Amino acid sequence: MRHSALRGLQHLLMRFSSSYESAIGGGSMLVIAPHPDDESIGCGGLITLARRLGVDVQIAFVPYGEASHRPQLIGPEKLKTIRRNEACEAAARLGVPETALHFLGIPDGRVYDHGEEIVVAILKLVQ
Repeated sequence: MRHSALRGLQHLLMRFSSSYESAIGGGSMLVIAPHPDDESIGCGGLITLARRLGVDVQIAFVPYGEASHRPQLIGPEKLKTIRRNEACEAAARLGVPETALHFLGIPDGRVYDHGEEIVVAILKLVQ
């Protein structure tokens, strides 16, 4: 019983995987991350699969995530550097080179004040 359940799960995963492969195709993909680490947590598996299929994956990070911790614990500028370095390392582990990462630099916690700037930056990346 256990063996057949495992085979059934493997079959479903393969079926699911192949539908992703046909949906991804061989083009390119732009992942927009509201904060560094959202790309990995939210769609790390899809990014990895896309890279394995030869898809050009670009990642745009809206803010650096410098407001994710209280300033008493770590200053925003130091946190900005840490979050950027972590994003680069995570992307490399997913198969995305640093040259494919785009840090928009929108102030963390102020995204709503920069809507037009974000749209323009994303449109440039899409074109």
